[in-house]
Amino acid sequence: MRLAREADLQVIAATGDVQSGLALARQHQPDLVLVDLLLPDGSGIDFIRQLRQHAPRSASLILSMDDSRHTRSQAAAAGVVAFVGKQEPVPVLLEAIRRLARGPTSYHQASLP
Repeated sequence: MRLAREADLQVIAATGDVQSGLALARQHQPDLVLVDLLLPDGSGIDFIRQLRQHAPRSASLILSMDDSRHTRSQAAAAGVVAFVGKQEPVPVLLEAIRRLARGPTSYHQASLP
């Protein structure tokens, strides 16, 4: 996992589905949750809505191939703080993560609608 190789970032858990993700978020209360838009048991947007109940202090970043205005708007309404398209180079994702780690208000939401 590329993120685990970054000295200034700590990956505390990883999963690929909504239910495991919610359980891990409840357990770890992470600063930031990186979420794919498409999950096998639901959508990343639905996950974010539920995440806000289980880990309200966790900021969320969606990573997706679908970066349409409609999808970004839905993500923002669900409480997503940042949205990075999968077509973006890795340094763009890393910069978004680092800015969010400094606090959600330090992230310029130009990547959302």
